[in-house]
Amino acid sequence: LMSNIGRQYDIQVLVRTGSRNKVIGSLLRSSRSTSMPGPCQRLGLGLCVLLLHICTVSSEGKVYAGARTPIEQLPLSPGPLGMANVPNRSSHVREYPRCQNSHNFGSTGEANTKEYMIQRLIAAPTYRVPFNSATYFCGIFPEHVYQEIIENFPPDKAFENYASKVKNCGGGGCRYTLSAFNIVKQKNHPTWPNFRGAKELYQKLMSIVFSKEFEAALWKKLQITKKAKRREFRILSDKHGYANGRIHTDLQARKIATMMFYLPVTDKTAFDYGTCIHTTEQWKKRNYLRKANGQLGAKRGDTGYDGEGDCYYKFRFLPNTGYSFKAGPASWHSAPNTFIEHYDEYDRNTILLNWY
Repeated sequence: LMSNIGRQYDIQVLVRTGSRNKVIGSLLRSSRSTSMPGPCQRLGLGLCVLLLHICTVSSEGKVYAGARTPIEQLPLSPGPLGMANVPNRSSHVREYPRCQNSHNFGSTGEANTKEYMIQRLIAAPTYRVPFNSATYFCGIFPEHVYQEIIENFPPDKAFENYASKVKNCGGGGCRYTLSAFNIVKQKNHPTWPNFRGAKELYQKLMSIVFSKEFEAALWKKLQITKKAKRREFRILSDKHGYANGRIHTDLQARKIATMMFYLPVTDKTAFDYGTCIHTTEQWKKRNYLRKANGQLGAKRGDTGYDGEGDCYYKFRFLPNTGYSFKAGPASWHSAPNTFIEHYDEYDRNTILLNWY
């Protein structure tokens, strides 16, 4: 219908987001046409606008703004819409991977949290390209555990580097960090109201993700053969546009595996704050362009600061999702940078696990 009508008439749809979604359909007569549309064409045009109106206004509440334009509302927890694949939101991104289908793994009580997470990890898709191996998982925590994590996320003053970062954080952005290993060593925390509850939570999470069973499942999924000698569990909060966008492999830090859990504070950053994984060719292209334009060494705010590199996959920054990959010479990946939509508006909260 659209292809037939499009040859004679331009269709312009303006989408507005806010407390309510509205669609204003403006049918502009093409300069190529000299006659008014017939009854059938007018009916077709009307149906097009009506369908666009229904698709947009049927979802009340928050809308995922995306990197370019608003799209249909997606639920905060993975569901029918959240599982669906979506069109690319950026010309730099080849594909936003979809979540695995929802499965019922039985009870999600305290005693079964570890088994639940292991099964979610096993069910997640495994990617052998652009490098071997990576995975993107959804609903990795039982819902009640994820809510506990959100409720017990550290207040700003509880982060270990708060005092040294807070003074200059508003200018160029900053990353607050806190080790869960240090949390469980403390008896109390003066700036953390519910510290005891948070301590118990992070102690439980570490006992799960660093258990023999969970690590065995992860090692098998990512085809890892090395033994881990050291582990790291960090809580991160990137604020006021902190970013570098640097494509790197993690191998230079002698890491064996990397895992990150996403803890978004808003639904507007779903297509903006996720991590990109790249091919070696994409990394070479990015580096070549930076060198050619004199951008190596540029800092945020500089004229030569580079934009987002081409992504083979970009993981959507949805609640209770995350990714993991095996570090290797080609495990190129990058965090969002300052050219990403919303990046100076909302905190980017995550949990980062590393095995060395």
